[in-house]
Amino acid sequence: NFYAVWTAKNTGYTVEYYLMKTDGTYDPFATDYDDTLTAPTDSTITATIKDIEHFEFDEENANNILSATVAANGSTVLKLYYTRNQYTLTVNKDTGTDVQTLTYFYEQRVPAATGMNKDGNKFSHWEDGTGASVAYPTTLTADMSVKAIWTANVHTLTYNIVEDDGTINVWHTQ
Repeated sequence: NFYAVWTAKNTGYTVEYYLMKTDGTYDPFATDYDDTLTAPTDSTITATIKDIEHFEFDEENANNILSATVAANGSTVLKLYYTRNQYTLTVNKDTGTDVQTLTYFYEQRVPAATGMNKDGNKFSHWEDGTGASVAYPTTLTADMSVKAIWTANVHTLTYNIVEDDGTINVWHTQ
């Protein structure tokens, strides 16, 4: 008796990782995380959930395709969607108004601070929570707190005092 033994050939398939953009939409283009793999035709495959810095796997996303059967024509595609982490910027303008707590997606553009006026003072610089001088962020990669540092306006007053004998004394104060 003769028996035929068939072995399934390996077929390619793709795993695509979709990363949320800063506007909340997903880019349809390939990422550096995409994989092209092989598995036996007609076998069931399951995607690997990767740890991607500043992103979290979105298990609730209806577009996820986490497992499938490998098609003989190599058309099988698994899809995993990741949300972008959000970070908090705490801004203390030290102007007598409340501290602002703002939330932005990772790498989202942070608008410049507005309303930077404090009577009798001139804005000097920003400091972080440790007192170190920092630039106001343009994007966030982690939570951050900044406080405005002000310097008092300096005014010089000059007094010309004319004495009874006609002598002029000049005094300067700040």
